Amino acid sequence: MSQLVDNDRAAAGAQAKQIADVADKDGTPFNLYVFAPASNANMRAVAYSEEGDTLLAFTFTARTKAAYDANFPVFVGLIQKYAREIPGSLRQRAQLITLRAFKRTRRQTPILGEEA
Repeated sequence: MSQLVDNDRAAAGAQAKQIADVADKDGTPFNLYVFAPASNANMRAVAYSEEGDTLLAFTFTARTKAAYDANFPVFVGLIQKYAREIPGSLRQRAQLITLRAFKRTRRQTPILGEEA
């Protein structure tokens, strides 16, 4: 996992800072890192963990510090609700929410957690 973090640090071209870990629903810790350029634009948080031989990386990206600050709690909440054995319908719903959040960010429509 440390190699994955190091690769992300190198690719980010931004300052990387480790913040407090967050545990998922199963109690598995996720290491959280914030990648922030000096301009505070395009901020990114990544939560890393391992499940057996699988490396997990949940990523949250915001174009501004204000958008990051407003939506970071939603990202943490998503990690806290994650479980290794999520029933299929819940896993599909989580993927759909992620996809919608991505599309909204790309179109600069309401931010994650707000209704359109």
